[in-house]
Amino acid sequence: MMVRSQPGDLTMHGRAHLVAGAVDAPTEHDPVREEYDCCVEEEYDDCSSTMRTEDEDTAESDCDCESLLEDDDEMTERVDSSMDLEGQERQWALAIKAAVEASSELDNLTDMEYGQHAIIAQGNLAKALKRIEGLQWCRKEFGIDNTADQGYYFLEETSKLHMGSLLTIDTCPITGEGILGWDLGACFPQVAFECHPNDTVMERNWKIHAGGCYYVLHAVQPSFAAIREGTFCLVDGHNMSWGNISMMYQRRLHDEVWTHYPFKVKKIMEYNTNSIAAAFWSLMKPLIPKCIRNVMELGCQVEFVDSKAAPRTLRELYLQPSVEESTFHMLKRAHQLLTLRARNEASFRL
Repeated sequence: MMVRSQPGDLTMHGRAHLVAGAVDAPTEHDPVREEYDCCVEEEYDDCSSTMRTEDEDTAESDCDCESLLEDDDEMTERVDSSMDLEGQERQWALAIKAAVEASSELDNLTDMEYGQHAIIAQGNLAKALKRIEGLQWCRKEFGIDNTADQGYYFLEETSKLHMGSLLTIDTCPITGEGILGWDLGACFPQVAFECHPNDTVMERNWKIHAGGCYYVLHAVQPSFAAIREGTFCLVDGHNMSWGNISMMYQRRLHDEVWTHYPFKVKKIMEYNTNSIAAAFWSLMKPLIPKCIRNVMELGCQVEFVDSKAAPRTLRELYLQPSVEESTFHMLKRAHQLLTLRARNEASFRL
């Protein structure tokens, strides 16, 4: 089942709302939201009627990503793909571009990437260049080519290693901000350090994790509007155990991916925070910048407005009607967003 979301309001066919703290579910008449929900209904009905069987999924484990492009034009219309830079942002981007082109150690970027670094660095040229240098290392180390098809592959393989951990990869149809959802209890970091018997240079699983983390961030930033708005992170810790925690895993992801990729966190809402999840966030504190800690909210609860069998976890809300089907739709949506991002990068000029 396709689920779409906006800050404080995750809508399942317009009926389910998440309420946490001061974030209230909207109650006023919203024709834009109603039209969007109608589109989601139609898309889900269409996808359901053509959903592959379990046998077909097994026979076609390597997804033909080109087949996912057919709905890109329709989906693009629902994403805020504004590519306008404000005057100051444009000047920052031009300064970053000039510095990179003058450097013998840095590879040239697309004009959209210069704009992205400008929006995130907010005029701090040294910080932008340091991040560009780190991101260049990250891409070469993990063989990242910034294509939608490779992004689909990394995200699909990540989902296989942690089935049901990634809940949603999307953007808000109204504000354009990114929406990411995780079930921390379905993530098992130890698999990242298990060496594949055919690997001689790098652990295959770690490469999958690093590439997956990169493309999660890349997918939810298809336009300057999304980059500027930031990303809304929804996390569930209801079934988290000590087996879901590895500080070596978190530190390595932080040092090799998170710290280099230019993105803005708008809000982190942690649902059903159990004692181990609370301990996890305490351990993570040294790795989380103050600006992100200031927008974190723990102990949130899922609330359904008019359902007798009300889900109480994000997993129950998103992974419908099954983990396999919801993951298929999530990966398809991620591919559409990455395709939109690639189109914007190809066409935008400073």
